[in-house]
Amino acid sequence: MLADGIGTKKDEALARKYFEKAASRGDNRASFNLAMMEEQKKNYVGAYQWYELSTRDGMLDNKVISLSEGKKTALAANLSQEQIRQARDRADKWIQAQ
Repeated sequence: MLADGIGTKKDEALARKYFEKAASRGDNRASFNLAMMEEQKKNYVGAYQWYELSTRDGMLDNKVISLSEGKKTALAANLSQEQIRQARDRADKWIQAQ
């Protein structure tokens, strides 16, 4: 709602804060939303990182996993192997920091 301004003033920074908090508790829907935010900003490495996180262990929604895998495949077509490795490394580090 905050990310889209539905029922309230749009506040992407606050939405991101809440999505990150939910993602840190294993909610892959929040990780998926963070990925979409990064993709809209054309930060494709960041988007891949969050899509990667949304496919991992936690409070998993199978529909989100399927959507994330498709998004990762689409992004990978335009990323180098180094960028993909970088995104996966960032995902690993994010998990370790939680």
